[in-house]
Amino acid sequence: DVDAFLVKFSQQPANSITITIVSRTSLCKGESFTITFTVTGTFNSGNVFTAQLSDAQGNFSNPISIGSLAGTGSGTINCTVPLSIATGTGYRVRIVSSNPAVTSSDNGSNISINPLPTPEITGQATVCANNSYTYTASAVVGSNQWYVTGGTIIGSSNQSSVTILWGNGTIGTIKLVQTTSAGCKDSTTINVIINPLPTPEITGQATVCANNSYTYTA
Repeated sequence: DVDAFLVKFSQQPANSITITIVSRTSLCKGESFTITFTVTGTFNSGNVFTAQLSDAQGNFSNPISIGSLAGTGSGTINCTVPLSIATGTGYRVRIVSSNPAVTSSDNGSNISINPLPTPEITGQATVCANNSYTYTASAVVGSNQWYVTGGTIIGSSNQSSVTILWGNGTIGTIKLVQTTSAGCKDSTTINVIINPLPTPEITGQATVCANNSYTYTA
């Protein structure tokens, strides 16, 4: 008789990372978004998952890290689009791990990164109290919203220009928020010096005789 043993070997699943959700595919410079992913296999203690952004053609030859998450299992990475990045419509994202080193496929569809507006305010920065002045916004394909402290907006606050009646304070501010048609938003604020009005008084005779001259002092 011959003794025999049956041995069954179970193969561990290969380590992999799969992107399941990218919260937004049309983004603005500086905007935050999330990438949700799942993993298979075993990732070791101290592992960090890092989200990477391609160039505008979807190439990862020089990827940019945009967020990370320490852990060994599936999760969600909070990401931020760099302000310095070029605009484009062909971006992709992927996730890499550190321990072990694994790289996911990209998200499978293009991501657009849109420019921010460049708001500027043109108008008088030194004004007189209780007087009104008009200020103009730089051009934008989108919308404007004006805010003021130290004065009152006369009429509409969401046009390309605004008229402000300044009060009796010493300092006021004007804030312009511009939003592009793609939903990208930025703002600018200027300080305004409010000068008080003079307080004129006249000293001199209030009751006079005809054909006589009198002197009056301011």
